[in-house]
Amino acid sequence: RLLKLVGKVKQLQVIVTGLAKGLSSVKYIMVLMLLIFYLFAVMGVGNFRANDPFHFGGLGVAMVTLFRCATLEDWTDIMYINIYGCDSQYGGVNG
Repeated sequence: RLLKLVGKVKQLQVIVTGLAKGLSSVKYIMVLMLLIFYLFAVMGVGNFRANDPFHFGGLGVAMVTLFRCATLEDWTDIMYINIYGCDSQYGGVNG
């Protein structure tokens, strides 16, 4: 039903066509972001693994940690752990 409506109304067809063409360029932005996150995750694992093995113990976890920091979701915990060390926060890694 929606596709029939888009086909009949010229303004909706222009909007949908513009959105479809705009979404094709989003993939390049996503590739660029993935490359940046990968680069900084490698550097984070190299620099912070000894201090914070929970957040920077592996490449995948480091990428999730960087995404967490980029979205400002509880990034202060990661900051304090890396400033003061893992043992001073939350009783250490092992509890």
